Amino acid sequence: MKEIPIKKRESNFELLRIIAMLLVMITHATFLSLGIPTHEDSISTPYNSFGIFLSQSFSTVCVNIFILLSGWFGIKANLKRFSEFIFQLFFLYKYYFYRVLHLFS
Repeated sequence: MKEIPIKKRESNFELLRIIAMLLVMITHATFLSLGIPTHEDSISTPYNSFGIFLSQSFSTVCVNIFILLSGWFGIKANLKRFSEFIFQLFFLYKYYFYRVLHLFS
């Protein structure tokens, strides 16, 4: 009988992914409930505005970390899947490139 290899669980990456997910959710909730600070808000309550912008900065990093970790553990090495991925990249690049050209012309 063939033994099934047991994968070692990588809890440190899972914890990082969970933290990134929570920070993204907190930032989305912050901007939805408080809104984007205006110039008057940043003058009258600078610490509050700074905190909101700081959480937005962390969110940008956390989105990238979350997507990177999700993709790393979700991708199985396969030539067909790789070619589909490259096709999607070129398709999206072409779409957005012509979209931007259309906006500025």
